[in-house]
Amino acid sequence: MVDNRSAGFFGIGGSFNFKSGDISGTAAKTQDDKMGQGGEYFAQGRHQEEDDESDSAKYTDRSAVLRATLNSLAMMNVANVINAKKKALEQQNQNKREQNQQQQKHDDAQDRREKAEADLEEEFYNLTREIKEDK
Repeated sequence: MVDNRSAGFFGIGGSFNFKSGDISGTAAKTQDDKMGQGGEYFAQGRHQEEDDESDSAKYTDRSAVLRATLNSLAMMNVANVINAKKKALEQQNQNKREQNQQQQKHDDAQDRREKAEADLEEEFYNLTREIKEDK
């Protein structure tokens, strides 16, 4: 508490004079000191209006909220199902492409073998014909 009896409100030195141990008026005050002792500021009781609101909330029809929540969950589930089907279809297409590539490689190898066999047969036929002609 301020002791302003000695030399007027601002005193001779132009500042406050304080009693010993009193921190009022200094920057050392905490938020609790400013609000008072024991935090009465925060200790507000429930009002009758709040009680009325909570009683009416007990009997409020929340089916619309529930329906909206369920619809939202259903739409998320639909999106997940669509994405899963899309991913499965893409995987299936990828597998078909890989099979086609393997089949193409196999067909190319088969064609090369057949061509090599045909070339060998033709060469054999030519050699046997040349041998017959030389005799």
